[in-house]
Amino acid sequence: MSFTPNYISQRDPRWVNEKLGFDSTVTIGTDGCTLTCLTMLVNGYGFSETPSTMNRKLKDMGSGVGFSRQPDCLARIDPGIPKDRLSRHHNLPRPARPDQ
Repeated sequence: MSFTPNYISQRDPRWVNEKLGFDSTVTIGTDGCTLTCLTMLVNGYGFSETPSTMNRKLKDMGSGVGFSRQPDCLARIDPGIPKDRLSRHHNLPRPARPDQ
């Protein structure tokens, strides 16, 4: 499966003011950078998602699901997403800064 990235913005007027997840104080426009980046990732593999559709799919999975709590949630959103290409990087050590 080839990867063809495309650019989308969290500040697109189609979803900029949409509430993000279950938090009534934030929107995709203010706090949806991770959601938007992951939307671009799955679209690079040939899917046709928007931050709005991804937000809705995550909300449909329940309030205990999110990118930080369950990084494999992308594969659960759509089984066609190549799970073998998604990995859990949050446990890896941070790279050293060049001046260290």
